[in-house]
Amino acid sequence: MSEKGRIQKELLLEDQLQDKLCQNILSESQEHFRVIAEYSPNMIFINRGGSVVYVNDRCVQVMGYTKEEFYADDFDFLCLIAEGSKALIRSNMYRHSQGEDFPSYEYGLVTKDGKKIDALISTKLIKFKGEGSILGIVTDITDHKELERKLQIAQHELEERVKMRTQDLVTSNYALIKTQRELYDSKHLADMGKLAATVAHELRNPLGVIKVSAYNIRKKSETPLVDKHIDKIEKKVAESEQIINELLTYARIKMPNKTKVKVYDILEECVSAAGDRFKKENILFTNDFDFAKDMEIEADPLQMKEILSNIINNACQAFCGKDDRNVEVKASQHDDGSISIVVKDNGIGIPESDIQKVFEPFFTKKSGGTGLGLSICRELVELHRGEVRIESFVGVGTKVIVKLPPEIKERTEYGKEDPDN
Repeated sequence: MSEKGRIQKELLLEDQLQDKLCQNILSESQEHFRVIAEYSPNMIFINRGGSVVYVNDRCVQVMGYTKEEFYADDFDFLCLIAEGSKALIRSNMYRHSQGEDFPSYEYGLVTKDGKKIDALISTKLIKFKGEGSILGIVTDITDHKELERKLQIAQHELEERVKMRTQDLVTSNYALIKTQRELYDSKHLADMGKLAATVAHELRNPLGVIKVSAYNIRKKSETPLVDKHIDKIEKKVAESEQIINELLTYARIKMPNKTKVKVYDILEECVSAAGDRFKKENILFTNDFDFAKDMEIEADPLQMKEILSNIINNACQAFCGKDDRNVEVKASQHDDGSISIVVKDNGIGIPESDIQKVFEPFFTKKSGGTGLGLSICRELVELHRGEVRIESFVGVGTKVIVKLPPEIKERTEYGKEDPDN
């Protein structure tokens, strides 16, 4: 054998040994891969040219297909993909075919029995049996996504609770500020009430002297001019006494001393008193409460007279030069047993901006008024567990509605209802 032939033979043997060694190494690598893949908690597959050529046992367990089904020539791997993820998978498969790699991404799977799975996939271009293939490692993240969803819901609920709690705190803060202001106002009004009571007491004696003196002068004088001046004095004395009475009433408001009260009798008495007092004003009174002749309520009769007299007197003073002067007093009973008393006039009306102020102590636009009449009315009505409201239109007139419940319960010293009543 020539030297050249000997060298060629040795090279051929060396190549055969190298191929054998590579095959052994490849075989060992594939075996190592299979061992690792079969024990992996993740699903591992190899896709070659659109066909599944390898799946581990985890794929079989999770997806529900046998390996024979996976490896079948007519098996379409896209049947494993959720409808919303198919476009993404097709796009990434094409990118892989162009030699492009990319990071892990999430997508949806569908098992053989139709169960949907959230998954995270990592893919890599490899050589499998000498051909370009895609190695895929899939992690089931369904539980993780469910936990994430629950955490998002919990976070949203927490944010809502924090928002509501913050709103509650803001509301409570406003309420606290309002309460503090009301307490300050209450103390201020209480101090004013004490001062008003003191002033009223101090004025009563000199007013009494003026009243008696005017009476004596009238008795001894027979001059019409003097009588005219005496009339003015007595009128102003009467107005001053009314102011003093309002001041004292405001300063001495007490819990109602309830007894059986006939609604008709009180209305009749108050309307009659107003008719006498405003006799010269040519006011036409219309009474619509005859049905209440036999109706009784539990109330403080003196306080009820105070309420109705104040309201009717205000109606009689609401005309300011108008010639047509009508005051209507009406009573009615509702289905729930409650009673409404309505006093309506066709006077000049109250501006909308003043409607909410008329119940505030000392608010008045009436010459010589104290601004306490309606404030006293509301306080007394609320002590009877009722409500009072006003409807008024400028140039049309005013309507005052007093509503009393069918059963008036006592209040204790601290403002709570007495369960024994």
